[in-house]
Amino acid sequence: MLAAWIIDIQRFLNISAKMDSGQINETARMILDDFWALNSADVNLVMSRAKRGFYGQLFGRIDGQIIYQWFSQYFDERCEACSGREIHESKVHESEISRIDPETKAKILQCWQRQHEPRRENTPVCDS
Repeated sequence: MLAAWIIDIQRFLNISAKMDSGQINETARMILDDFWALNSADVNLVMSRAKRGFYGQLFGRIDGQIIYQWFSQYFDERCEACSGREIHESKVHESEISRIDPETKAKILQCWQRQHEPRRENTPVCDS
């Protein structure tokens, strides 16, 4: 699938020095190995951006390193966006927790501790 995208972008950009099938397959394999978390929507976005010149202007040539860099840049952006979202979500949770009164927090903590105590089955109860 990724190889077809690479062939398509070469046609679209009217590249004179095209990659051969071996280069295309190797580039696709490297991208899939290193950026395995990306899905087809991500690939579509990277290639659409490249067609629009988002990653810079190409001067009649394209190779595996150029295409790999597109995916590397996109992956960094995506990871940064996910990281930002996680930070935002943690701040939301912190603000919700800060609204709970101390007595309720203590009860929640006690309940949690009881649930996570090691269970001692068949242990005799000693009354002293």
